Amino acid sequence: MLFFGTGLPGDRWHAAEERVKIEALRLGVRTLACFLGELASEPALRGAARGRGMSP
Repeated sequence: MLFFGTGLPGDRWHAAEERVKIEALRLGVRTLACFLGELASEPALRGAARGRGMSP
């Protein structure tokens, strides 16, 4: 499991006065997209994605 936090401490998510800056969410999406792209290019993980298990 992987969690990417995109908020800032001052956002107070889930509080009565919560807020979020859209730019922070956009940058979070870009970060996750780059990370997943890098992860997908890992040779040891490509076989696992096809259901063949991880290669040594």
